[in-house]
Formats: sequence, structure tokens, C-alpha cells
Amino acid sequence: MQQVFERDVAVGVTSPITFTDGTNAATITAFSNNVTIMNLRNVPALTLSTLNTNLQTYTGGITHSAGTDPVTGEVYNKYKTAAVDGLSAYNIDTDLDKSIATDDAKCYNK
Repeated sequence: MQQVFERDVAVGVTSPITFTDGTNAATITAFSNNVTIMNLRNVPALTLSTLNTNLQTYTGGITHSAGTDPVTGEVYNKYKTAAVDGLSAYNIDTDLDKSIATDDAKCYNK
């Protein structure tokens, strides 16, 4: 499994990495289904209904999308958005739907 980056989001920790050009946040395009976009440590809380927004906030605005192989046409939309370590609260405020587990625009947690 490949990992793009790791960030500690604990209160008072300033990341040495900035993913912006001053105006626009970075976008990461996955060209593999065997990649985890980010590893976040010490996340205070996540809420299922706003999970993508929460993760984008904790990464400094980074967005992600599925890439498409220009030769084979394979769409890489089965990558992992994030691994989270040190989560103190996870608020499940909506039903989980396994059918969206392979849709890169959605999140599924197990």
C-alpha cells in the first residue's frame, strides 16, 4: 500500500507542509487502487455525514479524485481516502451504505 502523506492535526501542531499556491488548494489524483491518500494523526473528531469536508479541512483543503489510465481506460476509484490514527470521537449521524464503497465521491467506513 502506498501512502501520499501524513499529517498530525493535534491542537497546536503546525504542519511543515502547505498544499496551496496561496490561492488554490492542491488536488491529488489517484492513479492506483492500492494507495491511501492521507494518514491523519490525532484527529479530534469526525462526523460521517460531513466526512469528506472534515478530511479536506484537516489536510489544508486538499481534494482528491479518481484517475483514469489513458491506455486501458481503467478508472482508479477504489483507493482509500484516509487512514486515521488517534481519533477521539466518531459521530455516526447517518446510515452507512456499502453500495457506495467503490464510489470515489463517497466515503465508507468499516
